[in-house]
Amino acid sequence: MQEEWMDALRNFVIFAYIFTLVPYSLASSAARVADQGVIAAEVQFQAFRLRHYDFSGVQYGSSSSKVAFDAVSLGKDIVRKAVIVNWMDLVGKDIEKLLSAPAGAILVIIPKDVASLNAQQKKAFLAVEKQLESFKTDQAVYIVPDSEEIQYVLGQLTQTTEKAISATRQLYNLIFSNNYVLSSSLSNNPAPITPKQFNVIASLNAKEKAPTLAFVAHYDSSSIAPGLSTSSDSNGSGVAALLELFTVFKKFYSDENSPKYNLLFAFTAGGKYNYQGSRQFIDSLSDKENIRLVTCLDSLGAGEDLYMQVSKIPNDDAIARKVFDRISNNMPKNRKIKMAHKKINLGNEWLAWEHELYNIRKKPAMTLTHFPEHDSPLRNSLLDTIDTVNIDALYANTKAIANGVLSYIYDLDETLCADAFAEHVECSFATGEIVNKERIVAFLDAIASRPRHIENSESFANYIKEILERYEVKASLQPVKFVDAIIYGNLEDTIFAHSTKAPIFEFFIGAFVALYLYLFYLFSVNAEKIFTFIAFPSSKKILADEDLD
Repeated sequence: MQEEWMDALRNFVIFAYIFTLVPYSLASSAARVADQGVIAAEVQFQAFRLRHYDFSGVQYGSSSSKVAFDAVSLGKDIVRKAVIVNWMDLVGKDIEKLLSAPAGAILVIIPKDVASLNAQQKKAFLAVEKQLESFKTDQAVYIVPDSEEIQYVLGQLTQTTEKAISATRQLYNLIFSNNYVLSSSLSNNPAPITPKQFNVIASLNAKEKAPTLAFVAHYDSSSIAPGLSTSSDSNGSGVAALLELFTVFKKFYSDENSPKYNLLFAFTAGGKYNYQGSRQFIDSLSDKENIRLVTCLDSLGAGEDLYMQVSKIPNDDAIARKVFDRISNNMPKNRKIKMAHKKINLGNEWLAWEHELYNIRKKPAMTLTHFPEHDSPLRNSLLDTIDTVNIDALYANTKAIANGVLSYIYDLDETLCADAFAEHVECSFATGEIVNKERIVAFLDAIASRPRHIENSESFANYIKEILERYEVKASLQPVKFVDAIIYGNLEDTIFAHSTKAPIFEFFIGAFVALYLYLFYLFSVNAEKIFTFIAFPSSKKILADEDLD
């Protein structure tokens, strides 16, 4: 019998069938362990690097972009590992202390749609953003929008970290849970970039020697992740408002009309880096420009009130005061304009508002915004999306500014409209037909629906130039050179997560295969006795007696 059994094993088909049982069983087990709908072997996801720049010799953000480390969840040993953490797990914690160990990389998962967060969650999110904004590290730090892939990876890593309900389950997780090795597609560390930056300048001329009113709005976007940020309110709404003001004022500047002021429009680059574009714009101005007032537009798409931010309270004869009063008269019934005074902090290298740069150069200037304070975290937040812009507020603010400025330019006698103003009835140049709400929405959609970071500044400047030239006005691009600021690239990357098993899993498989082969050997050697026991139960006693003999 034993010889017959060994002869059967020499058959290739039977031999192959028996020795495929082990890999087949392992593959089946792996398929049952894996979650449905997700490929566990390798996943990939988009990641956006923490803003990295130097200002006045001080480094900010993450100075590395390379990722090639084993992934772990927060709570395990993170030294030389890639830590994956949900932003909610950072709420109320000291991030710098929590991540003080020399981790290889840090991936922070944020909601895919941050606008869907409730008020309490947004407050917590802003607190986490504030810490990450000031986080300075040599580690690679990425912001990752939530996805099924990243959550699956984090779930697998968490299984090996959290304590299971039983020791058996804990052992099972330790052996069978997936580990992951993360790698980035960009292997080099980020280098300084010098992309072309441009201000876009246009003007409406009245008389040759007429004084000038300038209107300024910076168009760039930024946050802790520049590659992900649209900065729709700050300052996409300001750019949309300035484009609308340009189209409105253009109607009043022609050969037949001769207003007493020239108008100068500047869409500036590098606003998020201490107003680099405005610095360049000021340097290009000559004394014969005769700038009487610079009005900066910054964040007009939210809030219940409008604020005129000034470095010094203007006296009654100042143009800023007169424009303020006329805008106030044109505000809707449910809205007001207020004056907010903040002295320039010359000891701080970072300016609070764009108009401060002009004040330092002895030019009268102010900023119109819905923010009462300069340090609102929403001015540089990922929460600043196009969904958060209040179109009604943007339209009302733009219309009031247009009416107030036109009223001043033409020196209208507003006592004629006193009764209308008292009843909050419209009495103005720029009616609802002239200040067009649909056009403002179109400008906003084109501007604030995409990131406008340093690397794509040139294309966006050309886009604004194209819009201005549609109105038969010559627009020019003014090159901007950053001073005291160094910007680094590698804003976006693809992270690959390769599935691996723990070392104990390989030991377990080795032991299992060894046991399988040992049992198979015993079975082969004792095949005749085993078959006899099965086929002839009555012979068991005879065989036992033979063994005793």
